Amino acid sequence: MKSRNGVIAVIASLALSVGVRAEVPSLVGPVLKWERPVLGAQRLPDARLDESRVPGQVRIFTREEIEASGVRTIQELLRNEAGVNVFDTIGNSFQQTVDVRGFNATPVPLTQVIVDGVRVNENSFGQVNFHLIPLEDIEQLEVHYGPNTKFGRGALAGVIHVTTRRGTAERVSADAGLSYGSYNRKKGDIAVRGVLSGFDYSIIGVKELDDGYRDNARVQVSNLKAKLGYKAGESQDAWLSYQRTDDRIQQPGSITEAEFNGDPQQFVSNVNNISHMDFVGVGHRIALPYDLSASWNGFMRERKEVTPLNRGRTSVSQSQAEMKSRGLVGQVTHDALWGARRVVTSVGVETRFDESDAAAKGAFGASPFHNSNVSRDRSFALYGETVFDLLPEKLVLTTGLRYDEARIDYEESSNSNWAFGTKNASGEQAFHRTNPRVGLNFTPSDRFRSWISYGEAFRIPTFSEITGLGPVAQNPLLPVRSKSVEIGAKANLTDAISIGAAGFRTEVRDEIYFDPTQGAFGENRNIDRTRRIGVDWTLEAKKGRWEGRFNHAWTQATFESAFSLSRSGGGNQSVQDGDRMPMVPEHKAVLGAVYKPGKGLRLSADEVCVGDQFSVGDEANVDTPQRAYCETNLGVRYAKGSWSAFANGFNVLDHRHGVRSIYSTVGGARTRFLTPASGANVQVGVSYRFTSGPEAVARKLSSIVEVARAALR
Repeated sequence: MKSRNGVIAVIASLALSVGVRAEVPSLVGPVLKWERPVLGAQRLPDARLDESRVPGQVRIFTREEIEASGVRTIQELLRNEAGVNVFDTIGNSFQQTVDVRGFNATPVPLTQVIVDGVRVNENSFGQVNFHLIPLEDIEQLEVHYGPNTKFGRGALAGVIHVTTRRGTAERVSADAGLSYGSYNRKKGDIAVRGVLSGFDYSIIGVKELDDGYRDNARVQVSNLKAKLGYKAGESQDAWLSYQRTDDRIQQPGSITEAEFNGDPQQFVSNVNNISHMDFVGVGHRIALPYDLSASWNGFMRERKEVTPLNRGRTSVSQSQAEMKSRGLVGQVTHDALWGARRVVTSVGVETRFDESDAAAKGAFGASPFHNSNVSRDRSFALYGETVFDLLPEKLVLTTGLRYDEARIDYEESSNSNWAFGTKNASGEQAFHRTNPRVGLNFTPSDRFRSWISYGEAFRIPTFSEITGLGPVAQNPLLPVRSKSVEIGAKANLTDAISIGAAGFRTEVRDEIYFDPTQGAFGENRNIDRTRRIGVDWTLEAKKGRWEGRFNHAWTQATFESAFSLSRSGGGNQSVQDGDRMPMVPEHKAVLGAVYKPGKGLRLSADEVCVGDQFSVGDEANVDTPQRAYCETNLGVRYAKGSWSAFANGFNVLDHRHGVRSIYSTVGGARTRFLTPASGANVQVGVSYRFTSGPEAVARKLSSIVEVARAALR
């Protein structure tokens, strides 16, 4: 019965669109008061809200900023931001993990990633495959820090909200780019966009090849994306998109500290992955009478993954998995003035179904094994939010509430002649949670804004955490819950200098952690209490042809409950209240500068420094931490007319360091494993952009495609 609500919202929206008239209120909102619009301020972008009406820290990247940055991936774009941690457990440059405000200690990422209204975290373990989001297709990317109630489960650390590009020009426009870099890194991209008879279209193709800094770290990714939209004046907007991605990825993993000191490019373990993804999205917004509007979007996403080789130090296996997701969100918004006060109220319903079917076989030493599992995750949510001007455009109150329920059922079978024996398990677990949100914005002038907010969020255990290891299912797990308070301000001190800061405190209950001391083989358990507190701040300045930016994050992630864990190599470690959680740097600082000596020329430099971190497996903080490190990056970009060229250097001082460390056992001895950072590398490239009639575009594209094919062979 509940799943019908989303269908009703869609049918109602489509029915209302049939009779829409030109005099129906416009979807275009009031003129913005403070800086840029925040497209992720609502679950579905509808009423236009700017930063002065968002009670929290938000970092916005526009298309122009992304192009000027010279970055190759989303992870590189985010690594320079205060409070954002980028790390690598895989060993290649495409599959780095991103988390926010000290949540990167947990195995399941707690930052939710939204693309055009769709959560793209994988249903198996919450991870995000950022290489499935072409950088060239992003119109705007936003980082929303802290628990984000309206986006539902999994958004404890924050939300990364991505809006993809659409055609905007009345004539045909096209972009093409080609680049080459160290370790045989090649990239070619081509896109055509435009508007024809009210329909806008965007077609983009991207192919990337990279042999990788590490041995056995080769990556091949091909993305094809088509998006078609229709706008009926200012009263109606609809779009339909399809994306196909094929990739072949090698993962060299981590190596011991001794191996790292000898040759950080080597590998011992390795994984070869092949996957294919099909992703269909559709959305519709319509303005209605009485200051109302309705919006909805739906999606179908299927990803098939085959691992023909997964070789560890003592094991070898192969596996395959098929992951399917379907979802629908419907939302109604009322945006009106009560006197001089603006009031925006949104209510919505969200439903989603995720299914995973996986199987693996292999051997640990001389002991063969095989297992298979099927999991189904059904979720449903209701949400509402009101943004109300207590004082017109100066004092804004935000209140919100979201109810989520989820049901996971699973079937797992395994068989081996080694210690884990035979396991046949099936079951079902249900979860539900209501999370509130409240915030207050004070914007007395165009030069100053401030906010204070309180929010709650949660995540449910994944299938892998529920079933655990060993021949029997483990004890039931509770969902992870968080409560967070944030206070912040941003000031434009002059036309050339601005400063912003935000402080936060997040209390987490029942965080899920793997405990080797529990049961015969270890199991996941709930840790009663953990905490994250910190301050992020940024200073920006401009003078003449110079621009500078400095940001710093102080983050303290601690266990707040005492418990015992085993130590690799034998014995136990006693974790006490106040011990730092592993792999969370207490300090991170970034200094960047841009110099524009002449028209079209841009020189840039930045220094990224990350403080020391305790390794996973040293929760009691008794071993030497992974040492702090800095990376220096340089860039030059020149644009003239339709042409632009760039050259970027990464880690140009070739600083050798690990970006992730964990303790394990090798030959009965406690050993630290490191994932090495990439050494010094460069990337050079050229791009061409033009706007013309269809025939001229077709001729130019044909010649560009031939050049790109030859370069990527």
